Amino acid sequence: MAQGVRQLFRTDIGFATTGYAEPDKRNGIAEPCAWLAIVSDMGRDALFLERPGLSRNRVRKDAVRGAIQLAYEHLRRFE
Repeated sequence: MAQGVRQLFRTDIGFATTGYAEPDKRNGIAEPCAWLAIVSDMGRDALFLERPGLSRNRVRKDAVRGAIQLAYEHLRRFE
């Protein structure tokens, strides 16, 4: 997904997120979770977050924090 974003918008960096902010028993998701990915000429990085028992709002906030941290760590390695 992140590579597709990068190609679609012709950017140097592509970032993608997806996940479930609450359990979804129909799709076999027992706990809230998020997948985050970043891709650039410098490489690829990904992060999986699982947040059992947290509120929908807290899960979303944690996903945003995780995305910022992932981007920071990705870019920092290539200073």
